[in-house]
Amino acid sequence: MVMYYQVKFEDGIYYICSKSRINKTTTSISVRYTGGAWYSATIIASNTEDRTFLVKRVGHKQHSCYFCKKVLFQLPRHWFKIHFREPEVREIKGLHQQNFQRRKKINDLRKKGDFEYNQLSVDRENIVMRNSNMADRKLVLAPHAWGMRGKNFEH
Repeated sequence: MVMYYQVKFEDGIYYICSKSRINKTTTSISVRYTGGAWYSATIIASNTEDRTFLVKRVGHKQHSCYFCKKVLFQLPRHWFKIHFREPEVREIKGLHQQNFQRRKKINDLRKKGDFEYNQLSVDRENIVMRNSNMADRKLVLAPHAWGMRGKNFEH
């Protein structure tokens, strides 16, 4: 069976190619495009035995709600529908959507929820501030930033 991959180039173009067009190294993946040139890319999905694609969710991650400790994808929508009586949410909702202060307050509240989730998590996977390609990364608590960061991260 021929293995196919769906890849995404750095400029946002998606491409389906066979396994023979992919060059995997320990640090990067490059794909031979139509003209024969090699470009770095990210593998989005690959086919299985029944020729359907297994899609990995890329660019989306779940965050923990600061108020009810649920793990969700659409955190601001959840706050505005469920926790609209909370003073922090009222303050955020009162600001214009393009306002910088609104984005900052949403990020701060999101980070606080993730921070508390990580403190309570014993056997669950931590929510990290930035994903890393290292499989066995060491995480340290960064209380001044309300989150978990890689051990080698510096401000």
